[in-house]
Amino acid sequence: AHAGELKFYGVATDAGTGVSLVTYTIYNNGNNSKVCEGTAELDTTNWTAYIPLSGTNSLNSDGSYKLVITAYDYLNTTSTTELTFSKDTTKPSIAGFAVTTAAPTGAEDDFYKSASINIEAYGKDSESGLAGILYDLGGEMAMNLASADETSGTYAGWRKATKSIILVEGANTVKVKAQDKAGNVSDYTPETTKVITIDSTLPEFGTTNTRKIVVKTKPVWVDDLIRISGLSHGTGV
Repeated sequence: AHAGELKFYGVATDAGTGVSLVTYTIYNNGNNSKVCEGTAELDTTNWTAYIPLSGTNSLNSDGSYKLVITAYDYLNTTSTTELTFSKDTTKPSIAGFAVTTAAPTGAEDDFYKSASINIEAYGKDSESGLAGILYDLGGEMAMNLASADETSGTYAGWRKATKSIILVEGANTVKVKAQDKAGNVSDYTPETTKVITIDSTLPEFGTTNTRKIVVKTKPVWVDDLIRISGLSHGTGV
C-alpha cells in the first residue's frame, strides 16, 4: 500500500488532552526551502509518516534534507522535533582498475608467473559517500579502502582501494565495483573487468607429445620449434 514511499515513524504523547494530530514538513537542507508536507498516520501515540518519492508534493530528488515533525494536542498546542537525512539513488563511480604487480620482462599484457597479484581501483560518490570497493573472483570481497581521497594526479578527489589476491594457474576473471553508504553499487563493465592469466609452468622440449608434433609438422626454423613446444606444453608461448 505504501510502495515507492519513504517511511518515518515515532511516538508523540501529551499528558493533558492527548495528541490530536501529527504533521511533517521536509525542507532542503541547503537553502531551507520547503520541499513537501503532509499529515502522518496516528494511532493514539504512535505516528507514521509516508513520504511520496515521485509526483507532486514529494521527495523526488536526491539530496540532503531536514524533516520537521509537529505534534498537536486537542488545545492546538504544538511541539516539534527535527532530523536531517539524505536521499541517494545515484550509483557511485569507479575507475582506474589496474594490476600493480610488475609483469615479467617480455610478457604479454595480463600474463604473470606468480599467483600473488596486487590490484587497485578508485571510487567516489557525491551523495551519501563511498562505502567501499569490492572485487569479485567467484565471490565478492572488500578491498582495502584508503582513509582519505587522493589530493593530486589523475584521480584527485577519488578514494583509492588496493588488494593482494591469490589466483590459480590459467585464466582468472577479476571484476571490481564501488558501493556507497546508501547501498547503491556501480555496474560491472569491460573497464572494471580483467582476465589475468597465471602461467608458472616452463615450456618443454623433448616430451613424447612434442616429438609427435615435430614429426608431423617438420619445422624448419628454431622459432617453429619454440612455438610447437609452447603449444604442446605451457601457456602463451
